[in-house]
Amino acid sequence: MLQHCGILGVLYYDGLLRRFEGGGGYLPISAILTNLQDGLSSLLFIFASLISEAYTGPVTMITICAATSIEGLILIWISAYSESSGALYAAILLLTIGKSGQTLLDSFLQNKVEEILEAREKIEIKDGSTEKQNELDLIRIILTNTWLLVPLVVGYVVILFTDFFNQDYDIIFRNSAVLMGGCYLLFLFGSTKYRHEQVSDESYFGKIFRICKAAYGRRRSDYPASENGYYWKGNVRTNLCYVYGKGVRLKPRVPRLFRWLDKAAILVPEVSPDTQERDGKVCSVKEVREVKSLVPMNYLCFSFFAYSLLVATGNTFFVAQASSMTTTNGYDISKLFLIKVAAGKVSRFICFLIMAGLRSKRTTYSTSKTFVVTTSIIRIGFGMVSAVICCFVAWKMEFYRLYSLEVKIEALYPQFILLGMTEALVEGGLTKLFHAHVAKSMWSFADSYIELVNGIGKLLLIPFVLALRGSWLKESIYTTDLNRFYLMLGILNAALLLVYGYYSFRYTYKETCPEDAAQPDLEDK
Repeated sequence: MLQHCGILGVLYYDGLLRRFEGGGGYLPISAILTNLQDGLSSLLFIFASLISEAYTGPVTMITICAATSIEGLILIWISAYSESSGALYAAILLLTIGKSGQTLLDSFLQNKVEEILEAREKIEIKDGSTEKQNELDLIRIILTNTWLLVPLVVGYVVILFTDFFNQDYDIIFRNSAVLMGGCYLLFLFGSTKYRHEQVSDESYFGKIFRICKAAYGRRRSDYPASENGYYWKGNVRTNLCYVYGKGVRLKPRVPRLFRWLDKAAILVPEVSPDTQERDGKVCSVKEVREVKSLVPMNYLCFSFFAYSLLVATGNTFFVAQASSMTTTNGYDISKLFLIKVAAGKVSRFICFLIMAGLRSKRTTYSTSKTFVVTTSIIRIGFGMVSAVICCFVAWKMEFYRLYSLEVKIEALYPQFILLGMTEALVEGGLTKLFHAHVAKSMWSFADSYIELVNGIGKLLLIPFVLALRGSWLKESIYTTDLNRFYLMLGILNAALLLVYGYYSFRYTYKETCPEDAAQPDLEDK
């Protein structure tokens, strides 16, 4: 099914390409529809992740999403023989729901591959030496990334070296449904090996809601004068509080808008703590601090607004550029996205090698949580710099395209390479930063956080398209001033890079959870 995710993406881009070539005002409309579907898929992933974590487990949710995608493909195939548009709209809705399971499937496959390799690693380690452990860690990470890359490469090979596109659209979607159905059955055949998974007693969303509800109920309470006024529930109290104003607050420090969350742990002296907890009136300090660790990441989210716009632009207007250039065969759009994926994988591997080299020094600082936070912030910063460069390269390329008679599609390689590097550096760094800064009990929110960042950008690109339609964004790619749009996007990315620097060092870098002694996994994935 992972192979088919790549195939579906290229099919959608190819459909967009043919619409562009048809003219008639399809450029703005296609951009809106593409980002609406992608944005809703990202947001739906959050709900799929919540249901998977608390109720069904990942296998059941992946099964539902895969079946929904197959139904959507079948409906698109049927709609080709019907004059009614109802089947087409229903198919788009089903594909949007099905696509939300792609990230869930990626994470599930990665976890299973790591479990198998870690089990073999424990068998091979007998002497317990550090050198042997480091060597096997490196081999495990390389094998994990290789296994995760193979399905994607197979999907693109099917497209590049077969006659997949040299057919009518109804045949293409029929074959797609058959191919995905076969992958779906293959997945189900192995489900007996990995279906028995434990679901969480409480999802991360349930914990956040419970603490916010308790804090709101205590909103009129004064902050305690000492740490004894909080519900510790037997946890350690070392260096977890600070004095602010007339009361004692809980670390980590957060912006003023979210400091009221501390009140969820304030005790009422007249009632026993167990009774208050059972009634949902109070939460433990540990739980409150776990939720508060998310706050700096949420503030940091606003600085990725321009980055998410660039990702959405790569799925729409970059494709539009390619459609207007000279191609050697019908597969050049697919090659561009394969190049982007390859650039992202290479960037991730280089980051892993750099981190492995720094870890080999084995200094106290290079194995600390602060070191992971610092390197992750720097990695994201390089990714955002790459985003600025990508926008300006696309801007110059658009000038060249507008004023040249013939431009080959190979001229777009640099901006697709930069886009792949940007996504790998930013999203990989975000995952590492999330795991290093946020409490371990909230790690399952990492994928949802990244999907939220991307989904917001895809949806917010729609108002941009509507506002610029008729001025910069014309009815056809040949009359559209994409150069101005790319220049604006580059300036916006540069401005928000400064905002990112401020928020990352003002809140995210300065403080982590001191009681979390467990070192986060430093290996890049």
